Amino acid sequence: CACASGLLTESVMVGPDGCVSFSSISQEKALQHIQALHQLYQQAWDKPMPLACKTASEWMGLMNNHHMEDINQRNEYTYKKAQTVFNDQVRKGSRHLGERNSTPILRRHFDNFEQLRTHLPELAPLLYQPLFDCVVMHPLNSVATVEEEA
Repeated sequence: CACASGLLTESVMVGPDGCVSFSSISQEKALQHIQALHQLYQQAWDKPMPLACKTASEWMGLMNNHHMEDINQRNEYTYKKAQTVFNDQVRKGSRHLGERNSTPILRRHFDNFEQLRTHLPELAPLLYQPLFDCVVMHPLNSVATVEEEA
């Protein structure tokens, strides 16, 4: 919102394993993104949007990773990873709730990942591409790195 009002700001979020910075965007781009978000918000009042936040973020991150040159291989890998985020995961006797079962609205309206899959290429970029365009990841390599930087 600051950028939409003409104030050029840069944001930083710090976590235990690194930080993320968001570079400033032009007022015009910010206003365009807010308008697109508003339109999607209005549509979501008519029917639930077939998009899950964590699932879409995983999908976007992998689709924007161009290290895998074979587009068909990248697409299949990306959908499998996004499906893993959406569904519950059972590993070595433990169960980790996926996004569907940890989010009441998703659980209420969507039975499986396939109901979202076809909408990812359309909706995920509309909501998340502006974030991916201005984000810079700063992962911490180790505890020693933290101490060295301090």
